[in-house]
Amino acid sequence: MQAALSPLRAVWRKPSVCIIISLLLVSLLLTQLPFPDLWQTVQWIPVQVWLLALVVFIAGHVIAVLKWALLINMRRNRLPLSITLRCHFPGLSANLFLPSLGAGDIVHAGMGHAVRSRKGGGPSGWTPRPLP
Repeated sequence: MQAALSPLRAVWRKPSVCIIISLLLVSLLLTQLPFPDLWQTVQWIPVQVWLLALVVFIAGHVIAVLKWALLINMRRNRLPLSITLRCHFPGLSANLFLPSLGAGDIVHAGMGHAVRSRKGGGPSGWTPRPLP
């Protein structure tokens, strides 16, 4: 059974397949939006507010990455900031889309452990809080 799933997994790992599926899903969602109402609302909000919202959004995520890096490095598990950034955003997506208390922490820890294991191993237990 495992051998039969292997070609299917190889297809799903291709970026082109993921991009095509994503575009199909986004186009399906866009067909349901009332564009005239949406565009009228977007034009009503000043450009300065859009830019401020974008800056605050990005700054909030950078602060979250720095907090997570600080918590990890307190345990003497040195994880470079570049890897911390790469692990944060999939963890953020997991928090949004997986209905679980520790989903983001599990993804953070798993990605951090996988990256460190490829570079000569590293300690486990990188979650900033105990998991349920």
